[in-house]
Amino acid sequence: MSVTPALCMLLSLVSIGSTFCKECYWNRKCQYDYFSTVTPYDSVRGDLRDQPKDDGCEVISVWSIHRHGNRNPGPDVTRNIRELQYKIKQLLDSEHSPASRRSNNCSQDMYDLMNWSWNSTMDNSAEYLTGIGYEELFDLGRRLYYGHDEFLKSVDKVYFKATNEQRTITSLAAFVRGMSVAQGNFSSGIDPPSEIDYLLRPYKNCERYTEEVKNGPKLADELAAYDSSAEFLAINVKLGALPLKDLYENFVNATEGDKKTLVSYFTHDTMMEMVYCALGLYKDPEPPRGFTRDANRLWRTTQFSAFASNLMAILTRCVESGEQTHRVQVLINEKPTPLCPEEGCTWQEFVDKFDSYNEANLDVCQKSESGSSSNLSGRSDTKMNMAKGLVILIIVLNMFL
Repeated sequence: MSVTPALCMLLSLVSIGSTFCKECYWNRKCQYDYFSTVTPYDSVRGDLRDQPKDDGCEVISVWSIHRHGNRNPGPDVTRNIRELQYKIKQLLDSEHSPASRRSNNCSQDMYDLMNWSWNSTMDNSAEYLTGIGYEELFDLGRRLYYGHDEFLKSVDKVYFKATNEQRTITSLAAFVRGMSVAQGNFSSGIDPPSEIDYLLRPYKNCERYTEEVKNGPKLADELAAYDSSAEFLAINVKLGALPLKDLYENFVNATEGDKKTLVSYFTHDTMMEMVYCALGLYKDPEPPRGFTRDANRLWRTTQFSAFASNLMAILTRCVESGEQTHRVQVLINEKPTPLCPEEGCTWQEFVDKFDSYNEANLDVCQKSESGSSSNLSGRSDTKMNMAKGLVILIIVLNMFL
C-alpha cells in the first residue's frame, strides 16, 4: 500500500471504535487527492496532445522547467508515518475479534490496514523519487513526443539540467527516456548538475533569502509555503525571474537562427513558485490569513506546485498572410495560462511580457553596505518592530497569568 492512500484511509478511520463507518475508503467514488505540494500530478494536469495546433505553424523551440516527480517523504515525516501505522494497528488489535472491528468499520478497509506492512526501504531513501514519480515524468516526455513528434525528430540542439538531488536527476532521466522514442537517445544533451546552481536553486546561496525568508517568521502548512514564496516578497520575484530570462534568451536566439532547440530544467517547488510569482500569477487581492480560509483563493499550491508540475513554452514559426511570423504558447501543467490565449501569443506580445526578465540578475542577494540586508519583503521596519514588541508584551503578560 502506498503512503498517500494509506494516510487517506487513516484519516477516514479517525473515529475507529466510536461511530459506524457509513462510507468506505476502498470504494469511495471521489477520494480526495489534493494535498498541496504533495498532490499527484495526474490529479491536476491537462494534456499536451489536446492543445490546439495551427497547421500553418512549425515548432522551432520548446523550453520547460519542471518540479521533480512524486518522492518519498523526508526522514521526520517517514518516522511519524511509521509511528502512526504502529498506533493504528495497536488500536485495531485492541478490538479483540474481527466481528467487533467490522461493527465499527468497513471490512475491506480493516483488511487493508491489518495487512499493510511497512516498506523499510523508505527508511533509507528519504526524499528519493518513487516509481510513481518516475512514471509522471516519463509519461510527460512521451506525451510531448506524441504531441510534437515532428519537432523532436528534427530538433538540432537539446539541453537538459537538474539540481544536484537524486529526485531531480532521476526525473530528468525519466523525461528524456520518455521522449527518446523520437530520436533514439537525447542523453547526450544532459548537463551534469552543479553543487551551486544560480539558475535552478539560487535561493540556496542567496544570503538575503536565507535571512529574510527562510529564517523569517514561521507559519503553518500552506501559509508557510506562501510566506516563503509569495508575490509580496520581492526577493522571490527577483530570483524567479532568472529562469524566465533563460527562456526569453533561448526564444530570441531561436527566432534569429535556423536551428531547432529543446531546453528543459528540473528543480523544486520553491523555485517553481518563485517563477509563478515573477510572472505575476495567482495573485490574491489580500494575502491568506491564519484565522480564515478562502476557498476561492488564487494561490493554491495544489494546482501549480504538485509533484511534476511544470511550465512549458512552445515557440512556432508561422506563415500568416504570406509573411513569416512567430507565436508562443505558454502552458502550466499542460494547460493554457492567462499569459497567452490557447492559440498562443504573437511574438510582439511575448516580447512585451518577457523582455523585462532580460535584466534579471543576482544583485538582490548582495548585502547592503551596512552589512545587513535591507527589507525586501514588503514589511516595513516599523511594522516589524511593532510585531516584535507585541510578541514580547504577550510573553511578559503570560508570565503573570
